[in-house]
Amino acid sequence: MIAAALLTASLLSEGCATKSMNTVQNAQTEGIPLMVADQRILTDPSLSRSVYIVGVNEAYTEDGYRKVQVQLYNRTRRVKSFTYRVEWYDKDGMLIGSPLDHRTPTQIEGGQRKSIPILATSPKAVDFRFTFMESLKK
Repeated sequence: MIAAALLTASLLSEGCATKSMNTVQNAQTEGIPLMVADQRILTDPSLSRSVYIVGVNEAYTEDGYRKVQVQLYNRTRRVKSFTYRVEWYDKDGMLIGSPLDHRTPTQIEGGQRKSIPILATSPKAVDFRFTFMESLKK
């Protein structure tokens, strides 16, 4: 009886010692964002203490339009209201005007992440600049 108990314990301990795991994943990973270190994002000092720029993801549409997504994180527990503006530039560094050139108001909940996707107004846009400003309390 003791021998049977030792044999059972031995078999169970060998089964637990194995380090293989059942893992399933795609052999070819898809949907990996192209995050870039960026200095084209301007944030006022007051807002930058609360809202952190996590990263910038850039891509192109099939039509050749540039698209940019800025990912933000609110470090505080409070809702932060702010505005943002995007300016697009052509290959010569000239500002591309658009009827959409204005500040867009938005907010981010405390402790939350938010993505702001923007599509260029022209296929000639090769560069951009984001400006974030904290909304004034009324």
